[in-house]
Amino acid sequence: MKPGRAVLIPWLYLIASCASPPLPPGTVLPPALPAPAAPIGGALEVGRPAEPYAAKEVTENATFITVDGTPQYKIGPGDVLDILLPQGAPQEKVLAPVKRNGAIVIAGVEVKVAGLTAEQAEGRLREALTPFYVNPQVEVLVKEHASKKVTVLGAVASRGGAFPLSGRTTVTDMLVKAGGPAANADLESVRVTQPDGEVHTVNLLQLVLQGRLKQEPVLDAGSVVFVPEKPSELPKRVFILGEVRIPGGQPFTPNLTMAQALGQAGGPTDLAVSNSARVIRGDPLKPLLIAADFDRVLKDGDFRFDVPLQPGDILYIPRSPIGDWNAFVNKLRPTLDFLSIGGSTAQTFKQLISPP
Repeated sequence: MKPGRAVLIPWLYLIASCASPPLPPGTVLPPALPAPAAPIGGALEVGRPAEPYAAKEVTENATFITVDGTPQYKIGPGDVLDILLPQGAPQEKVLAPVKRNGAIVIAGVEVKVAGLTAEQAEGRLREALTPFYVNPQVEVLVKEHASKKVTVLGAVASRGGAFPLSGRTTVTDMLVKAGGPAANADLESVRVTQPDGEVHTVNLLQLVLQGRLKQEPVLDAGSVVFVPEKPSELPKRVFILGEVRIPGGQPFTPNLTMAQALGQAGGPTDLAVSNSARVIRGDPLKPLLIAADFDRVLKDGDFRFDVPLQPGDILYIPRSPIGDWNAFVNKLRPTLDFLSIGGSTAQTFKQLISPP
């Protein structure tokens, strides 16, 4: 897996090892310690449902081919190759632009390299140079990727444009190249048009929250990614995270309770510790943490413990009791900022999909 693409969504995996006794339902804990980073702004609520995208594995297209499990870039016209050639004891470095016909000229010899990987191009060059050198050693690197591009339009930080492909590239890879989504981006309705004419609407926010970025579309030369702007008025939402069957956002309705929201999320998983849940409410830098005991509601039917929710609330159902919720919420900071109202959406987006 290449750097910058590991899907590290903190709230999916962080489990504290030190447990503490559960607090009475409704207990309000002190605000979590503020993170050292500046507050992150820009509303990222989303409302409209997106068409489901049927994930498919892509091991090769016009841009790359997978060799022994590793994606390799395919050279094309317009690329510039950095080539080390045998020249006596030292090697000579040559810059070779790939011509329109897909060939480069080395030592007066024209060699076709379009559609080849760098390793395959090395073999082709060795064959071409054999009449002039004994056992020639050649190294090929792609210095400039210019033959294949993707167009990004809409609500992105860079204002969009054409961006070069340098290998296997997904929608989130390309959005990072474009500086990340703008604060008003509608990540539930990202539209991807592929070179073969297929058009998909991708709920990228849901893929991020559910840790399923491996299922997003793989782009190719000529793909177009359009990120729409959110409408000015969006339905209010609550978010249910952690050990639930369908994590993500749910519509807020008047008098919505924690148990009802949990039901909308498909209920807790078999690993959930539902008597140690928390509602995270308010400013992500200084949230209120409200203890919730879903067992008393779901198993005992005692609805006195079913606390009404407010728009923007985040329910977190842990896998094991968490000893220090203040510290835990600080580790969730990128996710809380991503879901809340305020800040550098582009920077938070990079934090969510990339390792530190």
